[in-house]
Amino acid sequence: MSGRHFIITGTSRGIGERLAEMLLEQGDFVHGISRGTSAALTRYAKFNPIRFDLADTERIERMLDNLLDSIDLERVSMLTTMKLV
Repeated sequence: MSGRHFIITGTSRGIGERLAEMLLEQGDFVHGISRGTSAALTRYAKFNPIRFDLADTERIERMLDNLLDSIDLERVSMLTTMKLV
């Protein structure tokens, strides 16, 4: 998975969903963390939906470790996180 990777929270609707869609349309990878799902984003091959409630603070570190382990960081040109509330 080379290229630009973005980790965005709140991708199930609103601004987070639209931002993810814009990045996916540019060919970027988006790892979307949200409690719900977005039917609009699931059609993109480079979208990685992660159903997770960020209020579950005891499991955040494990979820992020699993996410980062799934990305070949040696081949990534950029990795950015964006939190949308």
